Amino acid sequence: MSKSNLEKQEAKLKALNQKIKDEKNKVEQRLGKQIISQNVFGYFDIRFAFS
Repeated sequence: MSKSNLEKQEAKLKALNQKIKDEKNKVEQRLGKQIISQNVFGYFDIRFAFS
């Protein structure tokens, strides 16, 4: 394989890795927001159950 082909593949791999990282961050943020909202609603359920 020539050097330019390797460089092209490396650039594609770096771009793909960045896409994967971006998607992972999106999923983690959505999951974090979901967990927070569930905990907030759970807190209010408990608070009003004992009031």
